[in-house]
Amino acid sequence: MEIHSEVHIERHLDNDKNERWFQWFNRTWYGDKENILGIILSIEDVSERIQNELKLEKLEVLFKEKTEIGKIGHWEYDAEKNELFWYNITKAINTGKYVNGRIPLLTAKGNNIWVLAAGQPIIKDKVFVGLIGTFQDIMDIVRAEAKIIENERLLRTVLDNLPLNAY
Repeated sequence: MEIHSEVHIERHLDNDKNERWFQWFNRTWYGDKENILGIILSIEDVSERIQNELKLEKLEVLFKEKTEIGKIGHWEYDAEKNELFWYNITKAINTGKYVNGRIPLLTAKGNNIWVLAAGQPIIKDKVFVGLIGTFQDIMDIVRAEAKIIENERLLRTVLDNLPLNAY
């Protein structure tokens, strides 16, 4: 006796145009002599699960886009495994120190960059189990600040060397 059952998920709109999702499957019902007696049909309203999955998928897409546009990544430290994970944008070499603020990093490709980093401890049952946080590539800001300082020095040099009667 072969039991064949496929799970199907279908979208329906009710009379008020509300979206509902139903998961269903059917299975052949066999008798003692393997003769077909009927079909067992099972239907479940999975609207909440599907809507949550769709929301999560949308949030993941938005998060990825914002990460790429804003040059923002995130990291997580697992204290139990003593492992540090760097996600998106930059994979870095870790010094093992928890920091909050501007920090220099070395990318996986060997580039030196500056990032703005922040993090929060993860506590489970009053026990520290790790850290989680975000970081943003701020190299454009650091370069702009360096250029401003360079221009201020140049201007100060020029002003310091002007004749005294010049205003």
